Order: sequence, then structure tokens, then C-alpha cells
Amino acid sequence: MTDSKENREELGENDIVFDCPHCDKSLAIDYRGAGLAIHCPDCGEEIEVPIPEGVDITDIDRLGVVEVKDAGDSISSAETMAIPESPDQIRMLMTELDELRFRRRFLEQQRNKAVKGLQAMERQVTALRTALDQIEDILKQLREPSADDTQNLT
Repeated sequence: MTDSKENREELGENDIVFDCPHCDKSLAIDYRGAGLAIHCPDCGEEIEVPIPEGVDITDIDRLGVVEVKDAGDSISSAETMAIPESPDQIRMLMTELDELRFRRRFLEQQRNKAVKGLQAMERQVTALRTALDQIEDILKQLREPSADDTQNLT
């Protein structure tokens, strides 16, 4: 672990330092993250990055990478959000999105097939259990003599 002094030296002058309202973890984020909803790297809860006093949210440059840093004892946890900067990056991301949507549809179809197969197996298992219960009842009747069978014929 690094000590707090080293962590403060790694923080930039444009970083916003704030505490997670859920776990009180001390966090730092680049000024471009002001107003964003992020997840705390420590507890995972969603939090909104505070906007520093005197800063207008419309003046904040949203391009580039925004990184959440642990401003406490360790900077090992970070959440990064990259914003596309060029049309090529946007096209690449759109292609990736289309591929992911295709993959999702395929996986949903596979899941639906699996669910139908499991439902069919469940019906068959229920039928087998019913048949086994009937067989068990017949075997009990064969093992236990009836009242008529136990009467003396004298």
C-alpha cells in the first residue's frame, strides 16, 4: 500500500476529491467527471460525482478519459470511462454494438431452446414419478394380504 502523502501527489490539481456517501471511501476523479453517475470502486454503489462550486457543468470538457481514483490509502481501484473522440472510434463501437446485439439474440434463442428442453424433461420426469408411484402402490397391495385372504376357512 502507498501512504496518503504519495496518493495526494498522484492527484492532479484538476481532480475532484469527495467521499462515497455509502461507504465513506475517499475518492478522486478528473474534473471532467463532474456530474457523472459512477459506481464506487470500493462498495459498488452508484454515486453522483459532485460539481465543484463556481463551475458550470456546460463548461466542462467531456472528451478524453475520466478515471476514478481512491484518494485514501490505495489507488489500486479505478473506474475508467473512455469517450470516443473520432468518427472511426464511433463506427468501431457501433460495429461492436451490432455484434453484441447479434450475440445476445443468438444466446436468447439458445436459452429459449434450453428452457423448452428442460420443460419437456420436467414433464417426462413427472410422468415417470407418477408411474413409479402406481407401481409402488401395486407392490404394496401384493405384499399385504387383504382381509379376505387372512380369514380361516374352518
